[in-house]
Amino acid sequence: MSDFKWRHFRGEIILSGVRWYCKYGISYRDLEETMLERGLEVDHTTLYRWVQHYAPEMEKRLRWFWKPTMGYSWRVDETYVKVKGKWAYLYRAIDKRGHTIDFYLSPTRNTQAAKRFLGKALKSMKRWTHPGAINTDKAPAYRSAITELKAEGKCPPHTVHRQVKYLNNIIEADHGKLKRLINPVRGFKSMKTAYATIKGFELMRMFKKGQLDIRPRYHRRDPELWFVLFFATEPHFVWVTKYRYKVLNGDVAERVRELVRETCEAFEIRIVKGVVSEDYVHILTSCPDEGAKRDYEADQGLHVEQAV
Repeated sequence: MSDFKWRHFRGEIILSGVRWYCKYGISYRDLEETMLERGLEVDHTTLYRWVQHYAPEMEKRLRWFWKPTMGYSWRVDETYVKVKGKWAYLYRAIDKRGHTIDFYLSPTRNTQAAKRFLGKALKSMKRWTHPGAINTDKAPAYRSAITELKAEGKCPPHTVHRQVKYLNNIIEADHGKLKRLINPVRGFKSMKTAYATIKGFELMRMFKKGQLDIRPRYHRRDPELWFVLFFATEPHFVWVTKYRYKVLNGDVAERVRELVRETCEAFEIRIVKGVVSEDYVHILTSCPDEGAKRDYEADQGLHVEQAV
């Protein structure tokens, strides 16, 4: 069943609206005006429902493509988010390179909340990617939480707990970039809606940091192989993708257009938009149907290796 069944707009439009809201830190009414300027009359409450429904689903499905942190040390801290007029606590963890590990929104700030967050973050990682050190502030809740997780076998016994203030500068700066997206909201109305929206914000931040590895291993100089592999490795989720290929001369541009048409026809992909400029070819397409992808692979004897 399509993820956009019974919706009044196409999936590309819905996902574009969710992406714009979660990435650029604008209000729903500003986004309503932006879409109206592009010929799409969408009410701000409709945009709100799209974000609440699809932002958590995007974050859930794209977790499979998160790059592992390779056992780097973690920086853990919490920041404040206003929910229904009261402060809630957004626990966040990043590695020493600034890549997001996990996040958790809690109404309380105590040992139970810290333990729940750290347990969630450790559970989502492979054992060989668990951190060698976890750096936190001086809050006593973290020490108790890490001690309890080690006793339960959920945290490696060799993991060191550090409380060095300057090492958390990187996550304090990352809080500020996330707050630029949260501030236009002017406060959430419930924990459920706040957590759903923040999942979209965090996902767009991870995209910007380059944490999602959704491309297959392919030879960059072979455009035909690129098209076959790229279109064959986006199953399970309708997504909007853009392909940018450097055009050396007119013959290459024509060959690229032929490859697009042939591949889209084989995979039953609908071409949304195609623009050929003097220097570049821009292709905007929908993703293939899972059944069409399997049939094409069977006919061609393809085996696509997904990047880790």
